Amino acid sequence: MKNNFDKAVGFVLKHEGGLVNHPADPGGITNLGISFRFLKGFNSSIADVNNDGIVDEHDIEEMTVEQASLIYKIAFWDACKCNELPSPVDIAVMDTAVNMGTGTSIKLLQRTLNDLYDANLKVDGGFGPITMSAIQDIVDTVEFSKAFLESRRDYYRSLADSKPRFRVFLRGWMNRVEDLESFIEEII
Repeated sequence: MKNNFDKAVGFVLKHEGGLVNHPADPGGITNLGISFRFLKGFNSSIADVNNDGIVDEHDIEEMTVEQASLIYKIAFWDACKCNELPSPVDIAVMDTAVNMGTGTSIKLLQRTLNDLYDANLKVDGGFGPITMSAIQDIVDTVEFSKAFLESRRDYYRSLADSKPRFRVFLRGWMNRVEDLESFIEEII
């Protein structure tokens, strides 16, 4: 199976941009898509990007693309077992994990497997052998990816409806999914 990590992280970085500190973002100060809230809970030997012995907002401010890419590899690509997923499902799952968290990304994967293949999976965000076995049933990976991304859109709409403070992000989220769909079609 082809390793698409470089393509996936390139797509993520295209959308995550530089240093921001949006007041409606619960993650706090963010750089290259890595939020301070996330970084505080990450492996401190990697999270302390400036090597001053403290994981703080300065680590976010000083983060490089290489450091962010390493974090994306460990925390999202590896955590979601993307190397074991067919292309382009791997890229869709990783980008979703970056934007929504690994548990939510795997839940959407499980839900899509249930919807398209009657996989009868427990939608729990755990990626065990039963979920992996169900992935073997994917016939058309592009169509599956589109269905998965439609589930992602539904999730965003639901989130914006239930938590009005997130409505400011809805258009950007939807644009990102549309761009991801186009990106997937280009690489296949």
